[in-house]
Amino acid sequence: MKIMNLGPIKEFEFKLNKLTILIGKNGTGKTLTTYTAYALSVWIREKFSVDIVNEDTIKCIIKNGFYKLNVTEVYNYIVDKATKEFNGVDNSFFKFFFNDESIITDRTAISASKDDIKSCLKSLESLDNFDFAGLIWKYVGERDNEKSNKEANKNYLNVEYDKKTVNLIYSRGSLDREIDQASSMQDREKQFNRIKTAAMIRMLNDNILNAYVPKNRVYLPAERIGINVFRNELTSARAEKFSDLTSTVETKVNPNEELALNYPRPIDDYFRFLNRTIPLNSNLYRYIDGFGIQDNKNKYFEGLKKIRSSRNAIIPGEYEYNPDNNSITFKTKASGRAISFNLLSSSLKSLFGIDWFLRNMRHGDLLFIDEPEMNLHPEKQVKIAELMLALIDIGVRVIVSTHSDYFIKAVINLLLERKLYEKESYSKNTDVYLLKNGHGEKIGDLTEEENVNLANFDDSSITLNNEYFDLMEKLEND
Repeated sequence: MKIMNLGPIKEFEFKLNKLTILIGKNGTGKTLTTYTAYALSVWIREKFSVDIVNEDTIKCIIKNGFYKLNVTEVYNYIVDKATKEFNGVDNSFFKFFFNDESIITDRTAISASKDDIKSCLKSLESLDNFDFAGLIWKYVGERDNEKSNKEANKNYLNVEYDKKTVNLIYSRGSLDREIDQASSMQDREKQFNRIKTAAMIRMLNDNILNAYVPKNRVYLPAERIGINVFRNELTSARAEKFSDLTSTVETKVNPNEELALNYPRPIDDYFRFLNRTIPLNSNLYRYIDGFGIQDNKNKYFEGLKKIRSSRNAIIPGEYEYNPDNNSITFKTKASGRAISFNLLSSSLKSLFGIDWFLRNMRHGDLLFIDEPEMNLHPEKQVKIAELMLALIDIGVRVIVSTHSDYFIKAVINLLLERKLYEKESYSKNTDVYLLKNGHGEKIGDLTEEENVNLANFDDSSITLNNEYFDLMEKLEND
């Protein structure tokens, strides 16, 4: 992506790799860069649309009973169309997204390449989610027929997926029975004449696009501890605000938009993520513990084990949800005693968002984290690095901004270890950028000594050490 004249950033071009790490001093634009990458993923999910299915598609289904789509051609179409349209987005989108007009000027420009668009989509290898089968249409037929056979009253557009082709197949009757391919063209035409074609086309296009877009994109902001602690209070405050805004006849409010105005979109989305998922996933790690892997189980089994192991090394217990009072407690492994969330250490309050992402994640998801090391002892900062590498191994794309020397050095050591023992360079999947003076500098292959430029951290350590030895020398000579 390329950013020009956004807050402190004058010009910065970066690539969204499987693991992208942003380092730099305070106020250099790391968070704004992460926000911008997240904005691209939001735009694809919410603003972008496709027109793969049209009236001719419907006519083909009526005539033949099916329609075939080439998976790769659809993917390339989405990438080309999204690249062109995102690069033409008006800055009003970013003003609303950042919730701060002061950083968006007439000179601000944000653009994305085809590779950036691909980074916000599932890879072709992971397209296992063409699961919008069973779309039911009610058949308005003869009353006698309806009474005699209710299943004949149901009509489906089923989806069959074989990694290369998506087949849209029209059928009648129950999905539990063998698909009836003998329905006549006249009967199919009769069915579709009772459907609002524009609505059906829009629904099919949305579902096809959704199959290429990751299920989850989760942003864990630096403000997450406050949101975690005061989640219920924030929910009540927003409900009151919405009530006040809609109390006058003149005011028309879209709750999804209006209630997001107080914060930048990533912060607001984290709050929504918690409220959406906490009641639904109280104590489950479906994907980590092996559910939903299907044919990919052998490929990702070791990676999932590493994620579970890293998670357990970082978090010494389990967060538990109480639906009676909408609260979170933490049960330690040592004592088994439940502790109120408000009484937890700052580290466990910070880690709650990461744990909740792990409960809900799927292959191909996007994870954005500001300062994953927040409130953690150096030992656990190293474990966080191990977790991030394990996540990208199973297809989760991770974007991190950090001030942690331990995190960066742990990533370097992990990459070196893999290069040594697995005889494969994983560094091509990892990019580190140093932001300074309004620009960003890409640090090269982290497994090559000359590229390990950690002046961002080491200068401070060297200064402190020199000062220490200077003072000790003066004391000895005093």
